[in-house]
Amino acid sequence: MTEQYTITTYNINEHPDKEAAYQYIRDNWHDLGQYYVDESIESLKAFSDYFNADLDYAISVVPDRGEFITCNIADENISKLSGNRLRTYLVNNFSKISTCCPFTGCCYDETLLDQLRAFIKRPDDRDFQELLNGTTSDLLKDLHSEGEYIYSDEGIHELLESNEYDLLIDGSIH
Repeated sequence: MTEQYTITTYNINEHPDKEAAYQYIRDNWHDLGQYYVDESIESLKAFSDYFNADLDYAISVVPDRGEFITCNIADENISKLSGNRLRTYLVNNFSKISTCCPFTGCCYDETLLDQLRAFIKRPDDRDFQELLNGTTSDLLKDLHSEGEYIYSDEGIHELLESNEYDLLIDGSIH
């Protein structure tokens, strides 16, 4: 004997308990930020190759999980350049600094280059290694900000709405 069931589904805008849907996504979809992690890794790899730096990392969109990025200049003499000498070295040897998204075409290229561009405009006493440490720190901050948004109510709402997911009353995806 065949039984029929009626299942009521909702889009996120009509769901009677949006918080249940948000919580379902947070509890069950743990890779929402993987695209951003992958993009940032590609930028990091291209950035470190371009500057002949040794790269090591463990990153996530969620902060406080032991993330780190080390991007060490291979040549110690170059890593210690600072001030106007470093500015001259950067201008003469790294023309891609002035172009938009030169490594992978994504926004993380820009994050990695922002401090270098600012340094070229106004050199200070940081050496090359300190400058790179600042750029990688900025990348982690941007990635964590992205993660905060992705898992926020607003970010999850946008995901559910733009993909037109059908939701059950308990907030799960149908």
